[in-house]
Amino acid sequence: LITVGGVKTDCVSRKQMGRLMVGDCLAARGGQRSPKLVFAANGHAVAMAGTDVKFREAFQKADIIHADGAPVVFASKVLTDAPIPERSATTDFLHDAAKMAEAHGLTFFLLGATEAVNSACAARLSADYPNLKIAGRRDGYFEPEEEDALIAEINASGADVVWVGLGVPLEYDFCLRHR
Repeated sequence: LITVGGVKTDCVSRKQMGRLMVGDCLAARGGQRSPKLVFAANGHAVAMAGTDVKFREAFQKADIIHADGAPVVFASKVLTDAPIPERSATTDFLHDAAKMAEAHGLTFFLLGATEAVNSACAARLSADYPNLKIAGRRDGYFEPEEEDALIAEINASGADVVWVGLGVPLEYDFCLRHR
């Protein structure tokens, strides 16, 4: 764990994050662990953390904060003795996670974006990873009063991993509220 731009960031590779995901999900199935929150540190999040105390405090409640942005990795190499091994962009890690989930029987729930984008994402994952189970999915356009029903839907799906794409900071607030 190092601090880059005032944000405590984990020194993990994409492969290490995948192994953590599998281990945590399998342990959570057995009731041995509570769900983990994984947030992404990129230039936008680091800048927000530097200027918005409320956001920084919420952001730091994640169990893992990975280096989504190349500038975060670069800064870790210049400013610390324990550099982050690589950029772990969520868009790339999603594929690593899908391969590992497929191999270990983990299931995904996709939350976010428009219906068209969400549907296309699910279709692409299903095509690329035919043994990956998408336990459920929903677009990211809902009213606050719909959240309880949405959480019930996610819980009923039995998904091991919930991918939340509502935009920063909304997605992090949502995750913290419904951990």
